Amino acid sequence: MLNKTNSPARLLWENKWKLILFCLYGANTWFLFKTSSLICPTRGTKLVLLVLSVAAIVCALSEKARPVMAKYKTSSGAALTLLISVYASLASFAQRFFLNGNTRAHFSAEGAAYCISGVIWFVPVIWLLLLLLEKAPSHERMQRPKSDRTRAFWLLFAVLAACQMAVLAVLWPGGFPTDSITQLYQAVGIDGLNDWHPVLDTLFIRFVMAVFHTPGMLAAVQMLLFALICTLFLMIGYDRGLPLWALCVFGGFFQLLPNQALSWSNVLKDFPFTLALLWGTYLLLLLAMGNKWCKKISFAVCLGLDMFLIAGLRHNGIVPAAAMGLLCVILTFRRFPLVRLRALFAAVLAAGCFAVYRGPVFRLLNVAPNTVSSYTTMLCAVGSCVNKALPLSDETYASLETVIPLSDWKEYYNRYQGHDEYQFGRSDGGSFDTSQINAKKAFSMYFEALGKYPDVILKDRLDGMDIMWNVSQPEDSFNARSFDLIHAYADVGHYFDVSNMEPDEWGEYRKTEPLARWYHSTTQINTNSGLDIVLWRSGCYLIVLWTLFLFWRKNGMRRLLWAAVPMLGNIAGSVLVLYHQSFRYVYFIQVVTLALLFVTLALKSGWKKKKPPLEEDGGGA
Repeated sequence: MLNKTNSPARLLWENKWKLILFCLYGANTWFLFKTSSLICPTRGTKLVLLVLSVAAIVCALSEKARPVMAKYKTSSGAALTLLISVYASLASFAQRFFLNGNTRAHFSAEGAAYCISGVIWFVPVIWLLLLLLEKAPSHERMQRPKSDRTRAFWLLFAVLAACQMAVLAVLWPGGFPTDSITQLYQAVGIDGLNDWHPVLDTLFIRFVMAVFHTPGMLAAVQMLLFALICTLFLMIGYDRGLPLWALCVFGGFFQLLPNQALSWSNVLKDFPFTLALLWGTYLLLLLAMGNKWCKKISFAVCLGLDMFLIAGLRHNGIVPAAAMGLLCVILTFRRFPLVRLRALFAAVLAAGCFAVYRGPVFRLLNVAPNTVSSYTTMLCAVGSCVNKALPLSDETYASLETVIPLSDWKEYYNRYQGHDEYQFGRSDGGSFDTSQINAKKAFSMYFEALGKYPDVILKDRLDGMDIMWNVSQPEDSFNARSFDLIHAYADVGHYFDVSNMEPDEWGEYRKTEPLARWYHSTTQINTNSGLDIVLWRSGCYLIVLWTLFLFWRKNGMRRLLWAAVPMLGNIAGSVLVLYHQSFRYVYFIQVVTLALLFVTLALKSGWKKKKPPLEEDGGGA
């Protein structure tokens, strides 16, 4: 016989508000994902969303979770959670309702309703992510003998390197698209050095070719360097007591994933640059942790060298390098007992190296200048106004016509490709030389257009960097996921064995072995499926990153923001100049966010507010 105090009816009555909220959240989820043709997840994604929705609302209503989550329900915590949820909703749904089509930005009540529904859906999801971070197991730092750490390091590196070499064996000699072949020919002296592609990366290619005499080793070297940096991050987990076998399994699995394998086997400037970003993240992480190596001048030299590499390996790398330099200056004044003059020395060293590199070294190597103006992205935004027949001043029209005819500015505007169509897609094959547009002209045109048509200019920028912020891919967009091919340049057979391969209709050689075909097939999975979103886009990783920042704030781990500066600086630079929908441009967000997530889980147990645990050993360049 049931006790009346525990009867189902009484339990339902006592929990009626939870039941009502559960039903309302379910109704909101149904409305969000089932009632609009513009939001149509694949079948597998719907199942994942259902499980996530149930877990999120259970987390939000759980009494057991309430004490842990209380810190996030203060006024500041609630405001930041709401802000992250608004961003997440816009990143997931705004493009479909407000930015779709080559039109001006457009508001719709329907779109606003779905975005508000998205905010409501995301709040419990963000709470769930925070709860998982809070509840994830972690360990206090373990003092291990130096000999044990050394053996563990080399075993872990050997496992990760073996995984990388297995991938390369499948994809050998790696991906060499047009840009890679162009740089290879410059590196070996067939063509002269040109700053169209970063010369520092071309010099790296020249060095590797001088040592190994085969271009396939370029992929091997960068893949081994990636394995090395991953080992450094994983050793932080080892120092917190994580089993070595588990780190080997996790690291090996991570390296064999298609987005990792097809990225690091591509010989493109983006991946040496990503290595520099990862190394900078690791160095600043050691500084935030109070690692004893940071007190040595060798650390400052490594940090300065890393900033120089970041600035030199991509043209827009100057922005994250400058962000790191600014951090060094701020830390010198605000954390002088910790950094002394070492951080300032690193910044000065980087600036000095970059000045010598861009000056005397460029002159010595007779580097041809890059003819693409630094303001080209701004000009393309003005081109969007011409494309939509929106009137501008005669002075602006005259400046635009010094580059290409106004009719071409209108016809060849492409919101997802920036200047590519202007430069390579025009029927007359004419030049697109913007070098004569100086800063004064560029800013004058841009601010005129921005003042008259702010929605057009903002939409052009959001469309251009869609690959970075948008969780899903627009129907009329694209994503160049990987370049696992060899472009059929003249004399390419001198450097690659293509005797048993036939170029396709695009003039590209591609490997046909079963494993190579399987890896390539992952670049052709259904657009906007769960796998596509996780493997080949960065929007969901930015949501995780902002959630990490909130976790750091509420757990006294704000110093970890130092380690995020290289990535944040590069995001800021990408916001200004990104235009082509190519995964390699935003891959750094995925890998750095996962690295920060891993170290957060590893460090959270022993972290003390305002004073992180001093690291006795570990680290290194």
